[in-house]
Amino acid sequence: SLASGQYLAEQSVTVTVADPDATLRYTTTGADPTESDATVANGGSLAVTQSQTLKVSGWKAGAPTSVVVAATYELKVVAPTMTPGSGAYGAPQAVSMSTLTPNATVRYTTDGTEPDEADTVYAAPVNVADTRTLKARAYRTGWTSSDSTHASYWISAGTVATPTISPTGGAQAAPPLVSIATATEGATIRYTLDGSSPSSTSSVYVYPFLVSATTTVKAAAFKAGYTPSGVASVTYDGDAAGATGTP
Repeated sequence: SLASGQYLAEQSVTVTVADPDATLRYTTTGADPTESDATVANGGSLAVTQSQTLKVSGWKAGAPTSVVVAATYELKVVAPTMTPGSGAYGAPQAVSMSTLTPNATVRYTTDGTEPDEADTVYAAPVNVADTRTLKARAYRTGWTSSDSTHASYWISAGTVATPTISPTGGAQAAPPLVSIATATEGATIRYTLDGSSPSSTSSVYVYPFLVSATTTVKAAAFKAGYTPSGVASVTYDGDAAGATGTP
C-alpha cells in the first residue's frame, strides 16, 4: 500500500493478495521470501521503522508461488533546528537544538566544519559567547542521517568608544605631537595617515607621534567581542592657515 521512496517518519505498509487462501511471506533484507520466512495476514500491516527493502510473495499448497513484489523505503532523519537562529546579539546566547525524528541523536560543531558521527552529542543548550557558526546533523540507527543545518551568531558586548585625537586640527605653526585615546578600557587603537579608514590590520597606536606636513589622521578602536568604534578624523595643515579638523 506504500510506494517506494524516501520518508521522514516511520511508516505502516498494508499487504494484500487476491487469493484468500494464500499465505503471505515477507523479508526486509532484500532477499526473496522462502517458505521459512515470516508471514503476514492478508490485509495485515507491517511497520517500517528503519530503511529497508520489503519483499512479499504469496504461497499456497499445490500452486506455484506468486511473483515477488518489492518496495524500498528510505527513512531519513529530519534536519535539526537551532533556537535562537542566526543573528547579531548583544549578549552570549544559549542555543538549543532539536529534531522532529524520535530517538535521533544530534551532533554538532562550533568551528563551522560539517558534523559527522564522531562529533559532540547535543545534550544541553550550547553557550555561544563570541562570533561563530554552529552546524548540526541528526543520526538514528538504520536511518539516513539528516541534512546539515547551521546558524551564525554575531555576539557583541557593545560598541567601542570612538577615539579622540588631539590637538585639534587646522593650521599648525609647528609640527604637532598627536595623541589618540579611547574611553573603552582594553581597546586597541589603530590609525592611518593617508586618509583611508583604519581597519583591524592598520598601524597600532602606542605612543604620541609628530606630524610634520599636511596630514589627515584617522583612528578607530577595536576590542574582541565588541563592535568596532566609529572613525575619528583630524586634518593638520602645516602650510595653509584655517584648515579644520573633524572629530
